[in-house]
Amino acid sequence: NGGWFVSRVKDNANFEIVEELRTWRGNSIPLEGESLQAVLEDLQRQEIDVRITLSFERKRGSGASATRSFRLVGLRNKESEEYHLYLTNLARESYSAPDIAQLYRARWEVELLFKELKSRFGLDEIKTTDGY
Repeated sequence: NGGWFVSRVKDNANFEIVEELRTWRGNSIPLEGESLQAVLEDLQRQEIDVRITLSFERKRGSGASATRSFRLVGLRNKESEEYHLYLTNLARESYSAPDIAQLYRARWEVELLFKELKSRFGLDEIKTTDGY
């Protein structure tokens, strides 16, 4: 629909990696053609920046499916040594992996603000003219 998004990926999500968007020096594990879960545990790099394919049903119950390509970004948490993974359609040329993580964090802060406004000040009970 022409919009941009950043979404957190669940730990158990498994995608086929179709392209590496960043090259690494040395004996790095090749990711292209691998499933995410097959390589995730063995990776030592601080960032993951790859293209994945995602298949989905076009209309619920229609049986028609589509496949789209998205960017998968991961940043390794220094304490837990696990990756925080994000799915996005934002271009690598404009947004680095740390930029994507920062955008997600900022979005989450907005979510928390609205949650507090709704619970503390009854924002969800304010009448609006268009019924939302």
